[in-house]
Amino acid sequence: MLVTLTGAYRNAGDHLIGTRGRALLSTYVDSDIVNVDRKNITDEHYELFNEAKAVILLGGPAYQSEIFPKIYPIDLDRIQTRVIPMGLGWKGALGQDPSSFEFSETAKSGVVSLHKKIKTSSVRDVLTLEMIRSQGIKNVEMTGCPAWYKLDALEKDYTFQSEVKNIALSLPAKPYRELVDLITELSKMFPKAKKTMVFHHGWKPSNSAFGKSMFKWHLKLAAFGALKGWGAVSVADGLDKFERVYSEADLHLGYRVHSHIFSLSNRSASILVNEDTRGVGQVQTLGGEILMAGGGAKPILKAIEHHLATQGENSANGVAVMKETFPTMVKFLETI
Repeated sequence: MLVTLTGAYRNAGDHLIGTRGRALLSTYVDSDIVNVDRKNITDEHYELFNEAKAVILLGGPAYQSEIFPKIYPIDLDRIQTRVIPMGLGWKGALGQDPSSFEFSETAKSGVVSLHKKIKTSSVRDVLTLEMIRSQGIKNVEMTGCPAWYKLDALEKDYTFQSEVKNIALSLPAKPYRELVDLITELSKMFPKAKKTMVFHHGWKPSNSAFGKSMFKWHLKLAAFGALKGWGAVSVADGLDKFERVYSEADLHLGYRVHSHIFSLSNRSASILVNEDTRGVGQVQTLGGEILMAGGGAKPILKAIEHHLATQGENSANGVAVMKETFPTMVKFLETI
């Protein structure tokens, strides 16, 4: 038996990580898997943890300054079995040097301690690899995000679609003025295509003041887009809508890392705009131009022109990296 710790709430990308990660574990390690919500760990769970072959910290940007106890509120001293990070990512500020990152004292102690008890751990991108190795931890592999791997599409190659018939625009976690220009210009570039704005955290991400302000901005953006022929959909609560929207799209464009990952894993085109190191890490790993959120619509539009002119060169390269890296993921899974 394996135990996975995940935290999929109002974010379809987190649901994707959990689903794809458990599929990998089931196929290559053990099909008996119990998933535990990382925010609701009780005393009773420690008995379950200690009965397991391993406790897997599964995916997501968990490498933050307080990974223990903020992200994973667990007492590592009470867990006798191995605790193994799988496909974890680093969440840092845009432009931050990985070697400048620091864990809190408690978090650093926990990360170092668990790595002493395992053969290797797994990270999802080259920036995270650089960060974790700068902490003095060497037994770690870059396997890519578990969401890279759609098991029934592993051998497929990317095929360029010359006519864009369906565009999915994943919206950012905070407002950027460039969205209005981007929607306007995309409407001109692809007048006949189906165009959809995708809200990953829902129309109202939370009941906080920020969440309420985002709700107002989302409504205004959707209304503006509707005048130009755009639809709008929330994919906050699970995978069904998320998979349907992006599976139907010829081109994903936008700010959500796991829309980018899903599209490439599905062998369709994707252009990612980066809000922080989560996106930058993926683009540096998979290849492509690093586009910065808030940098205006022009660089993004140029990236679309490049995609069309090169017949999807960057998307093809990203798919190739996924295929080349998969054996490293399998090798890591075999250590569990």
